[in-house]
Amino acid sequence: MVNLEEIPGQVTQIVGASGSGLTRLAHQWYQSPPQQWAEAGEVALVLQEASAHISGLRATVYEELVFPLEQRGLAPSLMREKVNQMLQTIGLTTYAQHHPAQLSGGQTRRLALGVTMITEPGTLIVDNAFAGLDTDSRHTLATALRELANQGTGVVVLGHSVNADLGGVVVYHGDSQETPVVLPAKIEPTSSYVLLSGVHAIRGVNRKPRWRLGRRVNNNPSVFQVGPVDLRVPRGGVLWLRGDNGSGKTSLLRAAAGVDQASRVSAAEPSPTVSLAVQHAADQVVEPTVAAMLQSGSGAGLCAGPASGVARGLGVDPQAHPLDLSQSDLRIIQVVAAARRHADVLALDEPDVGVDRAGRNTLHRIIAAELAAHRAVVMTCHDESFFAEVAEYAQVKEQWLPGVSGS
Repeated sequence: MVNLEEIPGQVTQIVGASGSGLTRLAHQWYQSPPQQWAEAGEVALVLQEASAHISGLRATVYEELVFPLEQRGLAPSLMREKVNQMLQTIGLTTYAQHHPAQLSGGQTRRLALGVTMITEPGTLIVDNAFAGLDTDSRHTLATALRELANQGTGVVVLGHSVNADLGGVVVYHGDSQETPVVLPAKIEPTSSYVLLSGVHAIRGVNRKPRWRLGRRVNNNPSVFQVGPVDLRVPRGGVLWLRGDNGSGKTSLLRAAAGVDQASRVSAAEPSPTVSLAVQHAADQVVEPTVAAMLQSGSGAGLCAGPASGVARGLGVDPQAHPLDLSQSDLRIIQVVAAARRHADVLALDEPDVGVDRAGRNTLHRIIAAELAAHRAVVMTCHDESFFAEVAEYAQVKEQWLPGVSGS
């Protein structure tokens, strides 16, 4: 248990391994805050699942930020001033009139923090604040949190690694300092590749709250699209699909895998198959046990063999419900399940998000085993240090996405 003597106006980073109880600490501090926190004012908590902070009641990003101020009875002129300032702070000014459902995962996380920061709480607790953010977004949020602390708010950020931009006091929880990164041996790539040709993702917004099924909420929904893009994924190597938050990386991978409204035309017949591990691991939990989640197919290395044996080899109870696992273990099981489907291409959408140091080592071993079996792997990732590690044992090719278009 961390004994944290938080000082108003101070930034404190709590760093621990997945499964060490960081999220439990965050909820405990939020529900029963220390006396000095309660005396400093309202205690606010930003959860790991950023979408939990989006009300679904408003049609634009601007209105989502207004919502908590409206509930506090602020004058309209003051609300406008605060919302415009917060939009600038979290880097979403150009998205003010977009529907929240149009935002990328990283943009949604920024909005969630903005919705909470705009209330100027006495203490702000943020669980895994920088997960899935690109470099500019991480810097933007770190700056915003420091400024909030300078205004007198106590800022407590929990995560699996230290954020250098954020600074402040660092408190280690558990043995998070004791797990070094261990990388696999070098994998020699092949000269062949899998071509995903003309990948084109289209995502329109026409969402209605369940209680408004009788009428249309948005009569002129905006349309987000990216592509067509050709992806040449090397066999035995990694294609690093790059771009800022909101550039369409996730939409493109989902289109390639056939799980979103999209068109994908391949030069090959039949089209290459794509097995996707989505950005939010919990979204792919449809089975009641880990063993059932791993039942389909087989893979290489850690992924090979009967489902129960694979789970035990990863230190996970095969009869456990996947949602009862730590965030890091769930991510690893999700990636293993995708690898065991043995498609032509293994697509990993920000697989490093949510994994602790031990999980990071396991993830590298899984990727290396798939590459050694001449699998083609395409990944998105904003953590350049993670891909620097991948490049130590694998051939990495980069492909940047162009700007997105909307109407």
